[in-house]
Amino acid sequence: MDHTKKADHQIKLLLLGEQAVGKSSLLMRYTDNEFHLNIMGTGGMDLKRKMIQINEEDVKVMIYDTAGHERFRSIAKTQYKGSQGVILIYDVTEKKSFDRVSNWVDSIKENSDTQNVEILLVGNKIDMNNERVVSFADGNDLANNFGINFIETSAKTGENVESAFFTIIKKIFDKEKVREPATISLQNVNENKVEKKKKSKCC
Repeated sequence: MDHTKKADHQIKLLLLGEQAVGKSSLLMRYTDNEFHLNIMGTGGMDLKRKMIQINEEDVKVMIYDTAGHERFRSIAKTQYKGSQGVILIYDVTEKKSFDRVSNWVDSIKENSDTQNVEILLVGNKIDMNNERVVSFADGNDLANNFGINFIETSAKTGENVESAFFTIIKKIFDKEKVREPATISLQNVNENKVEKKKKSKCC
């Protein structure tokens, strides 16, 4: 799809999680359908865009890939503002990255400018099942505790990657569509008030 084309909707997503959980690999798989084993880690912040269609409407998705290093956390926090969704990723072969999920959820709630930000929990690297230390049930239970959606993926094979991104994008899209009539109605009310004021002026 043409990335220069004007979109009907724009959605901003953040990828968060510890270092080396596969954030950049997931993003590359989703946007470019590529996987590189020795991909360089993100140096602070990276941005990729993708145009998709939902219900025949063009949606521009802006995805910010944040570094997991502690020294870059303050940079990530500046991007929380205005983000409608967060994909929070852990590595199913690394228990520490799973244990840190709660800290990330707290950070999202503290720094986001909306209480309605969508969060999707993603357990990545399921292609390495023989090294798995976090079960699907563990991930699903944690997501249920926070009241958020959950899915497992593999950036290497592409399993569930498209589904993961579409799940959160569609939820945000549906939310925005519900808000639209209220916004349009408010604009109409304000326009009518202005029009009445004009008519009430006497010559």
